[in-house]
Amino acid sequence: MSVALWKTILTVAKAGAVLVILGSALLFWGHTREMGAAWSAPDFSPPVKPIVGRWAETKDLNLPLGRFQKERPEAEPVKVEEPELDIEKELQKLGEIIGAIVIYPPYEEGGFVPAINFKWKQKPSPDAGDVRTIRLGEALVERPEWPNRATPLKYQFVGCERDPENPGFTYFLFDMKCDGSEIQKARWKLEEPVKETAKPAEPAAAEPTGGVTTDKMYVGPRIPSKGPDQPAGPEQVQPVPVAPQPPPEPVVAKQEPPSGSFFDEEEGVFLPTAEGVDYLERNYEKILEETRTETYRDRDVSGIRVVGIANASVANQFGIRKDDVIISINGKPVTNQSDAVNVVKSELKRKVNLITVKLRRAGREITKTYDTRDPATRRAAKGLRR
Repeated sequence: MSVALWKTILTVAKAGAVLVILGSALLFWGHTREMGAAWSAPDFSPPVKPIVGRWAETKDLNLPLGRFQKERPEAEPVKVEEPELDIEKELQKLGEIIGAIVIYPPYEEGGFVPAINFKWKQKPSPDAGDVRTIRLGEALVERPEWPNRATPLKYQFVGCERDPENPGFTYFLFDMKCDGSEIQKARWKLEEPVKETAKPAEPAAAEPTGGVTTDKMYVGPRIPSKGPDQPAGPEQVQPVPVAPQPPPEPVVAKQEPPSGSFFDEEEGVFLPTAEGVDYLERNYEKILEETRTETYRDRDVSGIRVVGIANASVANQFGIRKDDVIISINGKPVTNQSDAVNVVKSELKRKVNLITVKLRRAGREITKTYDTRDPATRRAAKGLRR
């Protein structure tokens, strides 16, 4: 390495050393100055630079901020076309008209009004009948309301109208939506008139109502009363209503008591006869009804007192009289008629041969014994003993 190069390197190093010494001296001086000054809290807030010009707004952005949306044109409501309804088809769906009272307008307040007897294919409610009378102003489809009221919804019956082209027919008018916007007609064939013998009208007869009476309906307009100044017209015949005949009463077979006696008595034991057993099985409830009893209680005895027995009742053949007090049956105490019936049924179910009734009569206690066996069984057992 040449001497000139070394001189250059040393010169640069000397200059660097001088700069380091000057910088250290400057830093020491500044630090000494800050340490000698009074202390103040540091301020960490960022510097705020004033904005020169127009403030930025949300409309300067490409996309709107927040919940505000761009105004859109309102879409036109979609019109749903309701299917056209035909009253005659709707009536066929719901049921059928089986009868009617046909009266043409004008309808006077308190006077006669038309009505329809409608038979449902399917009842609108479980408690509704199969046939309903639809009066003027009522509807086939209603919304029930409390109490016992209903609001018409569809197919409201609003009157009758003549069919000028076909005298044998009439029209029933229905308000389809119950708002008067659409009235449709259902055609109905009138019934053939029932031939009635005309009776002469009495002078004080009720106001006549012209028309035709049939077995199902009254057809015709309400005729106003004739005033003294009105000309005499053709005589109107008062329709004679056909009164429904009540159903015949069912014939109930009358149970006659057996011709013979209920019991044969042998050695103080009551033995039922075949006729008596057959009658008792079918009419024991009737015998109980004919025997009136009451609960009896005394100081030393309690039971059932026989208040009365019908004179014609077969209960007289049981050997029990009026004012007898039944104390026990087969040793089981009884205090009312139902107790006695239950004890007897229980003993018969156990198939006991004898039923012993202990009773008090005129202050004395006596016993009545009844053989419960079938007469044929009893005769067979008697034959074996011989």
